[in-house]
Amino acid sequence: MTKTRRAKRGELRLTEVHIAKAELDAVPEAERIHFLMLAQTANELAMLRILTIQALNGAKGKRAVVETGLGIAFMLSRILAGRVHEAWDLLRKPSLIEVLEANMRAIPPEDATKFLEEVGQAREAVIAYFADPTNLLKKVRNKVAFHHDRATVVGAYALVPDDLELVDFHTGTRGSTFYGAADTIAALSVSHLIGSDDPAEGQKRLSHEATRMSGLLENIIDGYLVGFAARHLGIERFRVEPNVTLRGLTSGAQAKLTFYVDDRPLRRLADGA
Repeated sequence: MTKTRRAKRGELRLTEVHIAKAELDAVPEAERIHFLMLAQTANELAMLRILTIQALNGAKGKRAVVETGLGIAFMLSRILAGRVHEAWDLLRKPSLIEVLEANMRAIPPEDATKFLEEVGQAREAVIAYFADPTNLLKKVRNKVAFHHDRATVVGAYALVPDDLELVDFHTGTRGSTFYGAADTIAALSVSHLIGSDDPAEGQKRLSHEATRMSGLLENIIDGYLVGFAARHLGIERFRVEPNVTLRGLTSGAQAKLTFYVDDRPLRRLADGA
């Protein structure tokens, strides 16, 4: 909705949009709560997706760095799968669908055509995915997204090749030892869930399906939020030129999230120093 000039390398331009509580007070309570829940869902989907990419970027170099990077990416992918499932449970509620459609109708015609087409295509794709009872994200959400399931661990362990070398990485300090053997078994749990003998197949599918569905759901939620703004907040405030510029940003292809850091400052904080 905002007109922007082309950003320079390492630069991002954004618009601060201020919303008064009185404006939200004037919105019917059900719509206000939907707005807040969906906006935060969009935040979490985007953060998990971006952090997963950064963890994979950081999984390069020595084995300890590679395995911890992949471990972080796998953990985030599982959480992302759970959040995607919860987001769809929210978006498919009949009461929310009615509000969503009303919001979409409020988008000005000059913005609506391509925007509504993209949202519609995203919604059709998500409906088709979750209509399939064998979809992976539901299985992950129920078994490994937020808890440990004994039967799944047993099944994952059965997939471990006899000649696979399992490695733990001990640092001798609290909170920085990585139990790689357990993480390797956990990573095999998704292959067990899909009935595959290929240890890598489950992770590949999880990463692909979680990030794809997250992107589609973000499109749908964005449509809801733009429509909400058009109906209740006034669309013109979103059309202004960006008023904040962030500079010195790392390229998305180079940004890294790593497990190992110099934890001496962290230990001093924990000890109250």
